Amino acid sequence: MVGEEAALEIRVLHRHGKGIREIARATGLSRNMVRRYLRDEAAARYKGQPPRPGKLDPFKGYVVERLAAAAPDRIPASVLLGELRERGYADGYIMLKEFVAGLAPAPPRRRWCASRPRRASRCRSTGQ
Repeated sequence: MVGEEAALEIRVLHRHGKGIREIARATGLSRNMVRRYLRDEAAARYKGQPPRPGKLDPFKGYVVERLAAAAPDRIPASVLLGELRERGYADGYIMLKEFVAGLAPAPPRRRWCASRPRRASRCRSTGQ
């Protein structure tokens, strides 16, 4: 599919009296593609399909509530999987594990210091 800008360019060139071959050369598209976009108005406005809901979507609210209730402790995804299976979740572990990992706060930055006492003042913060 051609982007919206390219479809608009095809229409503008055609309104200026350019032929299909000339438009095809200018845009790098085939003549049939240029014809298709000139003929079909809906093709230029194609936005694609909206994203489909995932199998985990109906259960995300429960998972978020459950993790918030257990904070600051963590609940393993395997435990949540058992609870969700009782509620009708039929998908796999990996999708749930990735969702739970995305909700976890970033780990704190670790600091390390030189092991020699004379250089103990040389502490650095790592990005891990």
